[in-house]
Amino acid sequence: MWAIAMLILSFSSLCLAQPGEHIDWPRWCGKAYMPEYPDFNPGGQLFQPHVQRNLTLNVRFKPRYNIFLADEFEGEFFIHAETSDYHGVPWPHMEDDDFYYPYDVNATISATATGEVLAQGRLRASFNLHNATSDRPIYRFKFDLGKFKPRFEPYEVTLKATPIKTEIYVLPSKPKGNVVRIDNLSGGLFLRSSPGSKFEPFFPYGFYAPCEGFLCDENSVAKIEAYRSHGLKSVVPMMPASATSWNVYKSLDSAGVRYMYDLRQHYKNHSAVKEQVEAIKDSDGLYAYWTFDQPDGHSATHARMWKASSLIKQLDPYHPIAVSLGCDNYYFEEYTKAADIIVADAHPIGAGASRWQTSCNATYGSCGCDSCKGNAADVAIRLFHLAQYERWLNHWPKPKMQNLQTGPSGEKSLPVSPSAAEVIAMSALALNNNAKGVLPWAWPVDNATTALHEKFLRVMNRDIVNELLTRIPARKLRVKKKKELDVSYWVLNKTLMLSVVNLGKKSVRGPIVLNLPGIQPTKITTVLWGTAAWDHRELFKPMGMKLRIMAVDPLSTNIILSMLCCDDGPSHSGYYD
Repeated sequence: MWAIAMLILSFSSLCLAQPGEHIDWPRWCGKAYMPEYPDFNPGGQLFQPHVQRNLTLNVRFKPRYNIFLADEFEGEFFIHAETSDYHGVPWPHMEDDDFYYPYDVNATISATATGEVLAQGRLRASFNLHNATSDRPIYRFKFDLGKFKPRFEPYEVTLKATPIKTEIYVLPSKPKGNVVRIDNLSGGLFLRSSPGSKFEPFFPYGFYAPCEGFLCDENSVAKIEAYRSHGLKSVVPMMPASATSWNVYKSLDSAGVRYMYDLRQHYKNHSAVKEQVEAIKDSDGLYAYWTFDQPDGHSATHARMWKASSLIKQLDPYHPIAVSLGCDNYYFEEYTKAADIIVADAHPIGAGASRWQTSCNATYGSCGCDSCKGNAADVAIRLFHLAQYERWLNHWPKPKMQNLQTGPSGEKSLPVSPSAAEVIAMSALALNNNAKGVLPWAWPVDNATTALHEKFLRVMNRDIVNELLTRIPARKLRVKKKKELDVSYWVLNKTLMLSVVNLGKKSVRGPIVLNLPGIQPTKITTVLWGTAAWDHRELFKPMGMKLRIMAVDPLSTNIILSMLCCDDGPSHSGYYD
């Protein structure tokens, strides 16, 4: 037993780094493999829950947004009601084939402290049924925000169906600076730039940026303006504000560049956290706090993270907190508890080998991507796993963002860099798998890479693309006998966006019918990206008008924007206003 403990201690010591250093950790991330103990698990790995003997009714609920403001009049609650193999309570007719949904559930939402009823109704298939981020039935209940007096502490709210509790923030209106909140339906971010203005969709697509060689140069103002000229509207500065660097943040504000503020070096020091947050919280460009950087790789103490998060929420509840995870599955629940946003830090291209020719195994090497196969598909797999762990834990989904591996100068520890096709494929795969932000590592990059991102940003910066990606959860489409195709679509106000990524090494020949459920395309208005040939035509009944793609090149990305749907197609126009 003592020998096993020594092995764990020896491995854990590898997870130490110099303060502020960004590291791609060994692929095992604490899951040391020891042939002599094949069943040994050192802890931290999340497993699929035990499947219950009978199906149950699983009910969860959340406010529409993570925060509301005092100058708003109406709020909303969302309720998931679904059958589940893992969570919930028994309910009549759950096993009957004739009942797609169980008996109606009477729901009452009330303030826990006072018992005052906020909303009530029945949960049934015909009542305000919508598809949420996890493709589960979701119901909408509006309530009067005036029943809550604005304050900085959250109110506890109870759902009486099967008793469930959640929190709701009703904050005083912010007199200075912007406000960023999370839509708990889509996972998207919405930003209000000034007091009294409207919340607008905000999709961050911006590089990590170092102090040296960019932000702290003598000509940093000109470099920031040049950065913005490439269509890059956000950035993740890798430095906190200080007496010598505060002017950098003022320059970012002036240039209209939004930023995720760097607190990763200070979260263990409460005095430093308070000083930093108080200094930055009213800035025009702030959109989130980058508070924890790969704490799973560092084997950081969970309790310190939770305390830091609580302090930041007290000082500034108007901006979300982000954690980047380097490991695939290592204390996922504990390391995400302190954050509002989960950033997937996976750099798969060249993973499994080291630039310095050192071996990559359970104890040595900086291998880029934990438990990865070493290709673009790892981006989709990692985001799928993060969502899967939330389902296993029965957590309401948090927004996900993707750290994007770019090249050739972005990732210096790996022996190879991604090609242009791989960079775009990984970006599109992040979008296809419901990422609500793309954060490339790291600026500055060479001219060819800059031009590539600038071209892709012309797509990302379109208002309708921003609306779709922020307001609507990505919906997956499985194409029969074409497993190499990763396909997702978004629909809003009779407008559809479709993204197809071929992860295979060979061309996929068509025509391939993309049978989107309940959607009949009538006109392709814009091909945003890619060279594939598209067609839409009337197919045999009852399929009606359907999209066809003629051929898809290997490792290619093809995106269609603004394809109109017919009158009986889906519309969310009244729901997302």
